[in-house]
Amino acid sequence: MAITNEALATCELPFCHIVIPQGLLSYLATQTVIFPARVSGHFASIASMLGIWLVFTLVLGRGWCAWVCFYGGWDEGFSHIAKKKRLNLLAHNKEIREFQFGFLFFLVLACFGTMSALYCDWFCPYKIVTEFSPMTTISGLIAGIIFIGLFLGLVVVLPILTKRRTQCSMLCPFGAFASLTDKLSPFKMRIDTEKCKGCMKCAQACLFGAIDVATIQQKKNSPEITCAKCGECVAVCPEKAISYQFRFNKGCCAPVPKTKLAKGIQKFFAPENLFRFAAFTFGAIMSSAFSINSIEIILKFFAH
Repeated sequence: MAITNEALATCELPFCHIVIPQGLLSYLATQTVIFPARVSGHFASIASMLGIWLVFTLVLGRGWCAWVCFYGGWDEGFSHIAKKKRLNLLAHNKEIREFQFGFLFFLVLACFGTMSALYCDWFCPYKIVTEFSPMTTISGLIAGIIFIGLFLGLVVVLPILTKRRTQCSMLCPFGAFASLTDKLSPFKMRIDTEKCKGCMKCAQACLFGAIDVATIQQKKNSPEITCAKCGECVAVCPEKAISYQFRFNKGCCAPVPKTKLAKGIQKFFAPENLFRFAAFTFGAIMSSAFSINSIEIILKFFAH
């Protein structure tokens, strides 16, 4: 799993979407990509990943985090292990969101100042399941201890205790960046304040801390910008007060279809169905590419 000097020299590392926000300022100022990846000609080249990210942002917004991100599945999985929540973070949702945005701001400036991908070098907990620098130096050993500790803490232990995606909502700089660009997406989550009875089940179920006590008490008609459109709140709301909506929908009532064909067409083009179709389609595209690469790596391993 250790990164070889040859891979670094030939820029053979897959370009990771998490690099985008931390390297954007450096690229705009100096036209330098602070990550050893190929511009093209690789299954996860810079050009292809940027293109995929742009398309996904325009369609799903931060829905990428809930439905497509191949890292988020780790803490998503661990968050479903325990039957009951052992640690309740609901009262700290605002502080958690502020910390994530603060960390993003710090990374953007620090990466621009050092012209390096600091999150990848020091903080990324997923290096334990992807690739990492050899732990042959003091700095390499410290970095290894940090990313192993972050993986165990934010991806394994806290999701089990809180039944939430703690890495995605606390630390991931791409998640914070995707929250800022989410308004480019045509989809959003809407809370019907007239139907809402304030039971707080949606807030308890939210994996990203986008719905909290203030959201419900102040009768806000949508979650915070960190909402990843995962749909957990829709599933648990007893009043059916939360739904997928088009962002351009101004609340006008659609005409009631009179025929079965018209009803079918209206249902097909309903925002929740279009969003889920897009999310599953993009998820299949991403997983297929990485699945093929994973199979090739496994076959090469056994071939040797």
